[in-house]
Amino acid sequence: MTGTNYPPYIPALYSPGACTEQAISQYYAEGCYQKDCAEFSLSGSYALCGGCLSPSILTAGNYGPVLKIGDGDQYFWQLNVPGCEQILGERSCAAKMQLEFFCEYWACASNCASADATSFVPLFTCMNQAVSGTCASQHAAAQCLTSSANAAACTGSSFQEQFIAVAKVFCL
Repeated sequence: MTGTNYPPYIPALYSPGACTEQAISQYYAEGCYQKDCAEFSLSGSYALCGGCLSPSILTAGNYGPVLKIGDGDQYFWQLNVPGCEQILGERSCAAKMQLEFFCEYWACASNCASADATSFVPLFTCMNQAVSGTCASQHAAAQCLTSSANAAACTGSSFQEQFIAVAKVFCL
């Protein structure tokens, strides 16, 4: 988007050793990224892990593995794949990947309001179209990973698998 001032790269909040694989799986299974779970709260038995996995808002100084995009009842969850790649050593590419997401989101967020918190089809359709339109140059620049192993470490065939993969990189 010409003339848009994007924020500088927001780095990953890396917390090695904060979680176990079992705790990450439990956090996801209990839906703790969507609600407060006592055992992952500040006074809970998995407080460190909960702190690592807790969703970040776009105005945060660092981003954890999950981003909460939107406000009030109008939000969705985005996995922080750029941050995952940064932790694995792909800092330059991570910045380009994050810029691509910002371009797609901001190109569409104000023009594609959803009907409710669970219906983001218009927004996601717009964002997918922005990949080859408004944000084509950012998309092309974001195709920059130098390691297929790094790419594989931050992906999954479902939201759950990718959540767990990204969370492991950030929090194990």
